[in-house]
Amino acid sequence: MTAKERVVSVCLRMLPVKHGKHRLLDKFSRLLGRLDPSLRRVREGRHEILLDVSDLIGRHYLLLGSFDPEVVDVLSTFATGAEEVFWDVGANKGVICYQILRRVPGIRVVAFEPQRRLAEVVRHNLESLCPGRFEVVAAGLGEVAAELELAVPPDNTGKASLHFDPNDSACRKESVRILTADDAVRKSEFGWPSIVKVDVEGHEPEVLRSLEPALCEAVPKAVVFEHLDGLDDRFRAMRDLLIARGYGVFAIEKSPLVTVLRSLDTTTSSATDFVGVRKDLLDPGRRGTISLRELKRSSG
Repeated sequence: MTAKERVVSVCLRMLPVKHGKHRLLDKFSRLLGRLDPSLRRVREGRHEILLDVSDLIGRHYLLLGSFDPEVVDVLSTFATGAEEVFWDVGANKGVICYQILRRVPGIRVVAFEPQRRLAEVVRHNLESLCPGRFEVVAAGLGEVAAELELAVPPDNTGKASLHFDPNDSACRKESVRILTADDAVRKSEFGWPSIVKVDVEGHEPEVLRSLEPALCEAVPKAVVFEHLDGLDDRFRAMRDLLIARGYGVFAIEKSPLVTVLRSLDTTTSSATDFVGVRKDLLDPGRRGTISLRELKRSSG
């Protein structure tokens, strides 16, 4: 790190709050200017990984050693051992994978990332972190196998989307491959996932429908997904699919001190991250909010 980066990193990491540091980093990131887009070596436990730190996700991971910590908290609540299989759909730089591996060292990881350059860097890093226990799929997931066009913003590869304004000339366009989940699992040594994260900038409903064969068999214990447009018709379609397959649906509510899950059975939420939890892992009498500690006890 440069001296300025080190000062910002140390000051933010010293704050006595569990969450909220990432929001502060966004506010003060102008102090750092634009970081060099070349790959840097970043410490990850006993290893070093390669990371492009020039956009939002890379900058956060360089300076705070984490990204989306609330989502990682929820995912790791269900990761109980080496028998788990984690599918990261929309892995981007792989930082969620790296954090899950830090929490559950024996877990097996399948990272789906259609941006070819990012997929190769993730493959390199996972080979260092968990050799023999990972697969990288340089493709996205959807209901139908296809070749589609992905729009990649210049300053945030994490916002790359299959759903974009064709008149937006600022984004770089990349042709990407889409697989069905059935295709992916047939090619995998690990089978269906027990834990899933889906962050694909508007393509989440298509991914959840592709995962329906696994949901029908109640294989995943938890499916975390992003939705930025409120509890609209697309969200309700995802919620209804999960409920029909035996999952409770919760908003992931974040505060500086704690993460809780709020049941969407009886209330609304302004959250942008959500989780479907297999109902056999839930207390049938529990309504309203539930802490991750309570959920950890009930899910074993």
